[in-house]
Amino acid sequence: MNRLHHIRETLQANMAANTGYENLEFVLFDYNSGDGLADWVHENFSRELKKGKLIFGSTDTPDHFDRSRSRNMAFRLATGDIVCNVDADNFTGPDFAAFINRHFQTDPDSYLSVNYKDNLMNFSDTYGRIACLREDFETVGGFDESMEGYGYEDIDLCQRLSLLGRKQYFIVDKKFHKTIRHGYNDRFSHAAGRLKIRAVFVNYRSPFRSGILFLFDDNRCAYGTLQDEDEGMGNPTIEEKRWLTGRYKRDGDNNLIIHLQDYSMELACRKENFKDSEGRVYYKIIDKNYLIKLETLYPIIGNHQILVNNMKEQRVRVNEL
Repeated sequence: MNRLHHIRETLQANMAANTGYENLEFVLFDYNSGDGLADWVHENFSRELKKGKLIFGSTDTPDHFDRSRSRNMAFRLATGDIVCNVDADNFTGPDFAAFINRHFQTDPDSYLSVNYKDNLMNFSDTYGRIACLREDFETVGGFDESMEGYGYEDIDLCQRLSLLGRKQYFIVDKKFHKTIRHGYNDRFSHAAGRLKIRAVFVNYRSPFRSGILFLFDDNRCAYGTLQDEDEGMGNPTIEEKRWLTGRYKRDGDNNLIIHLQDYSMELACRKENFKDSEGRVYYKIIDKNYLIKLETLYPIIGNHQILVNNMKEQRVRVNEL
């Protein structure tokens, strides 16, 4: 969504870099962009569209970007036996399509991804580069659409392809990892799950376990008990297995009345902090920079928990109706 400024640089370059492989189509999906993407594509790629070298799809209904759903919609337009996600800010590198074809000719019971397990390679901007058989992609249900916002939808897809019995191979050649460097605003500005936080309260229970309550500007709220099993080395898990979401209001004494999916609770006002019925204090976070960071972490932690749940339940297929 609204990534024409990247597509202008990468699309033609990627098509030119793979002219040596004839049996190739590029699929570009416009997820309700407001930056003129459709007009630009039809003005500059009419020949490729007519020949079927470029397949262009679009939707005008979403009001925010959904990483999993948008990718699934694009993949449904693909007609080849092998599908590969290439993000808008990614350059494929020379003869990438031929490299993919050679790999699957050698081992069709596999998939290709970036080595997200090795941070030393610093290929994080290409984590979305995943190639697999289209049949396998359809079997696992594609990207998990219960994930919102940024993070883990690509790693989760790899995890479920492995559960399907496909062997993971890493794309290690640096010529396939060139990207357009950019800030976090491009990643998060149109993301689903991006909510404006009004306040956050934390109840500290141990050095690596805390209850955390988010209050959003539209009177929605979310609660979860976070436990960092890696003691600061990774994203925490949510003991309740997901963010518990609901709504909140204040009574005449400025107490908080929280209504969540599974239960309700009342927090008594103690100046800027609150206390629950068991006497646990919820301290208000006042650092503005940390609140901005939490706005980013909220969907990431939720998606990480979905990934953990899928692994524990050995779930291969997602997005069942």
